[in-house]
Amino acid sequence: MSGRITRFHSERGWGFIDMNGVDVMVHVNDCKPEDVELFTGGQPQAGDWVTFEIEPRKDNPGHMQAKRVVGGTDERCCNTKGKGQAQPVPGTGKCFGVVKCFNTKGLGWILCADGSLAWVELADCVGTRPVTGDQVQFDLEPSEAQPGKMQAVNVTGGTAPMDLRDAILGKDLARQAAQAPAPALTLKRNANGHLVGCVCAACAQSGMSNIPVVTTIVGPDGTQAIPVLGVPR
Repeated sequence: MSGRITRFHSERGWGFIDMNGVDVMVHVNDCKPEDVELFTGGQPQAGDWVTFEIEPRKDNPGHMQAKRVVGGTDERCCNTKGKGQAQPVPGTGKCFGVVKCFNTKGLGWILCADGSLAWVELADCVGTRPVTGDQVQFDLEPSEAQPGKMQAVNVTGGTAPMDLRDAILGKDLARQAAQAPAPALTLKRNANGHLVGCVCAACAQSGMSNIPVVTTIVGPDGTQAIPVLGVPR
């Protein structure tokens, strides 16, 4: 069977395949990794064309579920935890490349600028943890773990915290943003006790209607943001 991924929730690990107009559920646990040994890649994303077999769902035999799915082009969510949550340290390496894959055990590959692959281990990373897609800087030396290959050392440019326990999942970030209190808006008043910029007769006669409106946004921690300026009309 073959079909196109119509939607896939990466953090929840499931989505749907359009099989000739029929929605077939797919779970990441039924998707073959691109690198089976490292358990990286192979997670579907919307638009991917995949091949698969179908079986009745255990919890709902009246509906089908995709099994042995091949063709997903995204990185598995477990391997991208913390991406973009750490600031890389300045690099000194002579080589540059892009992280092709990097798993939760701290092992992976870097695609070097010349097209070759270099083995990378977390122990050789400086300051931050690399994640698939990160642009990194490094030096090269012969690899003992992968004979005949080069290994990246002095690796910088990773965008995740070194310790995954310090990383936050996207759903947790969204929850924190939703729970954060809205900033308070402080409005200034003129000598008449009216809001600055008031265009009533008294303020217009005293010339106070021409004073620019200045409002200050106060954050939940009490700090004041940059004043917002405006001229009343």
